[in-house]
Amino acid sequence: PVADDRGAMRREAMNYPIQGCLRGETRMFEETKGYVQIRSLVGRAISVWDGERFSRAAVVASGKKQLIRLVLKGGHRIECSPDHKFLVRNNNGGEAWKTAAEIRVQERVVLAGGLRKWEFDLCLPPARPGRSWNATTANLNEIGTREELGEWLGRVASDGWINEKKGVNLLIAEHEEILLPKLLALTQRLGHVTHQTRVTKHQPKRLHRLVFSCVGLGRQLKHMGIKERVPDVAWRSRGVMCGYLRGLFDGTAHPDGPVLTFGRGNKHLGWAREVQEALLLLGIRSRVGVYNTRVNIRVMKKDVH
Repeated sequence: PVADDRGAMRREAMNYPIQGCLRGETRMFEETKGYVQIRSLVGRAISVWDGERFSRAAVVASGKKQLIRLVLKGGHRIECSPDHKFLVRNNNGGEAWKTAAEIRVQERVVLAGGLRKWEFDLCLPPARPGRSWNATTANLNEIGTREELGEWLGRVASDGWINEKKGVNLLIAEHEEILLPKLLALTQRLGHVTHQTRVTKHQPKRLHRLVFSCVGLGRQLKHMGIKERVPDVAWRSRGVMCGYLRGLFDGTAHPDGPVLTFGRGNKHLGWAREVQEALLLLGIRSRVGVYNTRVNIRVMKKDVH
């Protein structure tokens, strides 16, 4: 129990250097919890990834602080108190700990080393079926492996349509037909799927639509915020995260590297920044671009492979 450890936590805290504060929504990697928001760890003795190893630490709520936003090249944004320090490297290779106000343009914030693998309980939200006698009881646990689950969620997030009263529709364009057999097979694991193909005079290219009528699944996906953010289930599993990003980026091939496009607005910008953070967790650097009609993420050429 936390109450039993308070004395030990206080004694250990005296040996820790005083650190600036990060906003509660900021994610950090805890050895037994995964990549979670700091506010969920308040009052606990934890083991946190420091870029090279897991180190003992304690998370303490320290009250209201002045908030600053450090925006790095590429659109990465860190929200913290003015006294929070970052490890930076200059053009000569020298390193130093500096606050945001002390960082100069020619300096670079040092990235933490990535983790090879992390897998925790997915904690999927329950699937509540409809009330009709023949209601489909499918849920996401039936998809298959964690990577397959992630890939299917990524496709639904990018090219899906969800209705809590009707179920899920998944669209596949003609230039993506190579993916159709796999997506059809994954969806069929949930139950019966209707496959429709549309070609019109004004839209001569084929458009495939997979229709899966399941109220419970629609509710499950809505609860996960699949069309608004990176779902929590992806942060808890490297396999799910890899599959999710693969599904999200499917069909985005470009000579200069993968480009993922969102609509405009704060909701889409927040989602794009979460995807950028997820990519960085896997060691893939990217840039977020904000335009009048859209927000996009472009993977940097050095990491396209």
